[in-house]
This record gives sequence, C-alpha cells and structure tokens, in this order.
Amino acid sequence: MLIPLLNIGKLSLLIDCFKGEIIIIPDVVWSEVVGEGKALGKNVFSLEENKSRFKIVGAQGTLKLAGLEKADLAVVSIAKMQKDILLTNDATVYNVAIMQNIKVWWLTALIFHAVKKEVVSSQEGKNILLELVSAGTHLRSEILAQALLILEKLGKSSGGKNK
Repeated sequence: MLIPLLNIGKLSLLIDCFKGEIIIIPDVVWSEVVGEGKALGKNVFSLEENKSRFKIVGAQGTLKLAGLEKADLAVVSIAKMQKDILLTNDATVYNVAIMQNIKVWWLTALIFHAVKKEVVSSQEGKNILLELVSAGTHLRSEILAQALLILEKLGKSSGGKNK
C-alpha cells in the first residue's frame, strides 16, 4: 500500500485518512520500502519525513503461514494481533487476511474512505485512482470502471460538496 502511494506522491492520503490514529507499519516493511526504495532510486523522502506519524513495530508472535514473504507475514500477524484494518493491494495478503478473520481493505477502499471523510473530493479520488493505474498499480478494467462509478456516486451523495 505504501509503495503505490509513494509512487504517485500521495502518501498524505493515508496519513490524512487516519489523522489522530496510529498507523502501524512492521519494521521489516519499513526497512524494505525505505531501503529498497532508495536502492532503486525511488523518492522515499515523504515517508521518512512523516516517520513520526507511524508506529514502526517488530512482528512479535508471528503467525506461521506458508506462502507469504516475511514482510507480508508481519503485516498479517500485526493486523491480527492489533485487531486492526489491514491495508493492501496484494491479492495473496488479502485472501490470507480474510481467512484469518482480519478486516482488510484494498487500495480502492482507502480512496473511498478518503472521499467519504472528505479528505479528498470524488473527482480527486478518481484522479488518484487513475494516477495509481498509470503508475503501474494493477487493477482489472472492470474493477477500475466499478470504482470510478462508486466515486461518482459518493460525489453525488454528498450533495455536491464532494465533487
């Protein structure tokens, strides 16, 4: 979830959606995103600059699940332990979270949440979604079309305030 938002310069969407709440990131994910991001020449400045907005934690009591990489396993384990929402754009992580009875959101759900909370307008939500796809986030065309329709309806349901 962090990498797609960093790729389009929209890390603030995550931060603003959960203002006043603790956003937990496993230390292995932080290291992977920042360390590997720098090595690949990615701009991770906004993440480092906002480090105080996140709680970086080690994955204690990690679940034993086959088929997940270390970082993904840490994300699922922490979400289960914290009884918190897991944000992902990875189908395997999503499916494992569902099997573990963890509340899980796709990246599109974060955008819907941002529009509902009026962090961004419905038009801005559409633009973010299209930017994510343009930057390489994989989204099936029928899902993209449905998400754009949902964002349009959210804009209309706000009485014009959120267009």
